[in-house]
Amino acid sequence: MIHVAVALIRDNTLRWLCCQRGPNEDHAGYWEFPGGKFENGETLNQAMIREIQEELAFDLSAHQIAPFLKLNWRHSSKEVCLHSALINVNHSMTPVLAVHQSYKWLTTGDLRQLNWLESNIPIVAAIEQRY
Repeated sequence: MIHVAVALIRDNTLRWLCCQRGPNEDHAGYWEFPGGKFENGETLNQAMIREIQEELAFDLSAHQIAPFLKLNWRHSSKEVCLHSALINVNHSMTPVLAVHQSYKWLTTGDLRQLNWLESNIPIVAAIEQRY
């Protein structure tokens, strides 16, 4: 089981940060919420802060990270446990993309326009129900 931190970053205009997987990644071109694998001994907050710094050059250390949804997902070759968390930011930040090829800030109503990584679809559905 691979544990993955999934950042649900929402700006002050209630838009969500969505990232498109890079061409050299598994499932290239699909959209996802940013994040990545926990390192040994990391808490959710530690994994989230480190992954978003590495992937997007955002410093989330001063932001509240609120657990949102935890779910297990089986990809064809691996099983993952997704630990998603809500992070509200004061404005739309401009990410520096290290692993993704593109990003968008979208309202809840516009999330379904993207071709989501299958494991992120239940998270999108949970966001739609709550927001």
